[in-house]
Amino acid sequence: GMFTRRSSFADVPYLALPGINSRVSYSVTSQHSIHSDLESSLFLQTTDVTLMPSFTPALLRATFAALLSAFQFGYNNGNMNTQAGVMREALSLPSVADDGTALPGNDSVWGFCVSVFCLGALVGCNLSGQLADRWGRKRFLLVNNMIFMIGGVLEALSFLPECSCAHAQTALPTFATLSGSTTDAVPIDDGPCVCTTRVLALIFGRCVSGVACGCATVVVPMYLGEISPPQLRGSLGTAFQLTMVLAMLIAQVLGLEHFMGTPSLWPFILALVCFPAALQLLLQSWLLESPRWYVMAGMEVPAEDILMQLRDTPIDDPQLQEELFCMVEACAEVSSAGPVTGLHSHVPSPLGSHHAHPGMPSPHGPANGRSDSGELHNMKGVGRRSRTLASLLFDPSLRLPMALAVGLMFVQQWSGINNAFNFSSLFLSQNNIDDETIMWIAVSMNVGNVIITALSVYLMDRAGRRVLVLGSMASMIIATGMLTAALVMPGHSWTAPLAVVSVVAFVASFGIG
Repeated sequence: GMFTRRSSFADVPYLALPGINSRVSYSVTSQHSIHSDLESSLFLQTTDVTLMPSFTPALLRATFAALLSAFQFGYNNGNMNTQAGVMREALSLPSVADDGTALPGNDSVWGFCVSVFCLGALVGCNLSGQLADRWGRKRFLLVNNMIFMIGGVLEALSFLPECSCAHAQTALPTFATLSGSTTDAVPIDDGPCVCTTRVLALIFGRCVSGVACGCATVVVPMYLGEISPPQLRGSLGTAFQLTMVLAMLIAQVLGLEHFMGTPSLWPFILALVCFPAALQLLLQSWLLESPRWYVMAGMEVPAEDILMQLRDTPIDDPQLQEELFCMVEACAEVSSAGPVTGLHSHVPSPLGSHHAHPGMPSPHGPANGRSDSGELHNMKGVGRRSRTLASLLFDPSLRLPMALAVGLMFVQQWSGINNAFNFSSLFLSQNNIDDETIMWIAVSMNVGNVIITALSVYLMDRAGRRVLVLGSMASMIIATGMLTAALVMPGHSWTAPLAVVSVVAFVASFGIG
């Protein structure tokens, strides 16, 4: 019979997310809950499905190339913690003055240098979807590499502009000095002055890096989900998470004093992000364009060719044609939902028009009374359409899922996990923990994060999402309470061990949920 939306491919979202594997059957027969247009009721339909081979050479190459963007995101998210001490000295932002007086103003400036990364990420997240739809996933990721490289270079160049500071020991000439100005040093809390030229260079670089990271978090899971078969979208979502946390671990290790966390080498830690960016540019032939993006653009023939490479199957393979049909029909449904977002077709060729095979149903052929001039054919040359935010808000069936999704994302972003990764060295040192111990705690925290991320994927389908999310929140609340007690009552013999345990427990709890 004809391919329909009852297909095993139809209900799996085109997004790489951990835990999505449980929605796809690995056996020959799978069951799906579908909606009958004739009966307007839910029923179970059993379809015979033989899942194609999982990883193919083309898919592995494309996945590796795309995950380089995930690596850059994780690296940028973790490269400001363990070497924070030497960086602050270079920027004339010590946490204490020579006489031991605390300098909270310097802490605020340093905090802004680190957190401005999130402002850039906010911009990148909001712009990336539309640009990736307009340019294509591959072109967008390649352009985003240039942004990564610009951000990394700007951050590393923050050691070059020198300033004439108030302290003779930290007096450093700057760009402004070279131009005849001597007003680039600003005293903070009557302590060592801040080398504003260096600080501004770092802030600008962190903001640019944040834009690139925000773009990567949106487009990479989208790309991985669109190139992978349904049964692998959960695995590739896990690969994205693991690549990210592994990159954070590498950044933290490189920041140790035993490696590159020294006054002369810390700029190279920031610049190292250019290497995976350059590698992805060199491997751009591995980064195949998303077949679904081609379908969205009305270019079905290139989509078919790319899908053949990714699945390593001939054009007449029924499962390949079924998957391609589901892409076309899904895009056709989306195209009738809202205003055009600006993507237009330039190759109005029918799906499989030059690949007809006897005995195999055409994915765009007559089905349920439709012909080539019907709904699917009419989508060619039409811009991709998407539902507006207003339509989502006023759709009663979507209000609860949307509220839950937005609420969970709000809790995640306000949980303070970024503070744990970026400022753990600071608040542990304030609890009289020696620098050597702090460095290894930071590394252990990231090793635990990698392990917990892998463990949470294993537990997701066994313990259930709800249990993991609620357990994670409860554990984070307890860990936060322990950390608060350690911070507000310093000087006791138990505060240092409590701070260590609470930070590690907080990160582990976050990873589970």
